[in-house]
Amino acid sequence: MLEKNKVFGELGVLNNQSRTSNVKSMTKVELLKISEKVMQKMMSESNLFIQG
Repeated sequence: MLEKNKVFGELGVLNNQSRTSNVKSMTKVELLKISEKVMQKMMSESNLFIQG
């Protein structure tokens, strides 16, 4: 179960592969779709420990 502010589907973007995650909401949710370009920018600007 994912909690508030958790991420899913990021490995597909990072590995340049089709998405491997499926999610079914049990309550109302708000989603933020992040493009590969934005994800790569966020990763390049993040701490090296997080990038690893």
